[in-house]
Amino acid sequence: MADLEPPNFVAMAENLNHLSHHVSRMQNIPAVDAGVHIAQAIMALSRRMEDRFDEINRRFDETNRRFDETNRRLDSMEFNSMARLANFYATHSTTPLSPLRDAQNQDIANFPFNEAAIDALNGNGLNVLLNAYGLPVTGNLALRKQRFKAFIGIVALVMPRG
Repeated sequence: MADLEPPNFVAMAENLNHLSHHVSRMQNIPAVDAGVHIAQAIMALSRRMEDRFDEINRRFDETNRRFDETNRRLDSMEFNSMARLANFYATHSTTPLSPLRDAQNQDIANFPFNEAAIDALNGNGLNVLLNAYGLPVTGNLALRKQRFKAFIGIVALVMPRG
């Protein structure tokens, strides 16, 4: 059977006022009020974590850069060891030399073709080569040439090379 009685608007208004009063008190419930604070705390924590992850990524990038630099240096050292060994066996002043690379594993421009070319270098040309390899540029020209030759693997012989 259908309820045919008309609605009581006064009772409804009182109930809505009563409901409104209690809904406004929901802010006093910690879970409801703190929800905003919890969300803000989560956002702050999230930002801090992002900052930490960014710092970790920067550190990994720096570590990778250092590893790359170390690998370049090791490659250069290995290449230079082989070049020095080849230069050690240069038996004549016109025997072609194996050029050495710098610490970044790059070829050095104007590396002398042979020992005779080293002997023909002037002071400035020799200083450029010494600087490229991080060697001192002190001393007279003969001493600097001797230093460069020793560095690239040419051994001074008692008898002059032919």
